[in-house]
Amino acid sequence: HRAVFVFDTETHTDIKQDLKIGFFQLYVNGNLTQEGLFYKNISNKEKDTLFQYSRKNKIEIYSLSQFIYQIFYPIVLNYKSLHPHQ
Repeated sequence: HRAVFVFDTETHTDIKQDLKIGFFQLYVNGNLTQEGLFYKNISNKEKDTLFQYSRKNKIEIYSLSQFIYQIFYPIVLNYKSLHPHQ
């Protein structure tokens, strides 16, 4: 299987630039097979907005730790590859 795992993140604007939110998509053999949002360190208002968007667009949402353990690691291990690209 040829897989492409794409994700993008947004961070806080302070010097630490901690993660706020991210979005990912997994394509296998050219077909979108999974997509979702993930978050960490966001305000309750931002979280409400993110969850509303998720429900409206039928996109799964994960905390950062859920994303890492339920999505990121299994994909990287299953496809035995990680090629960072900027």
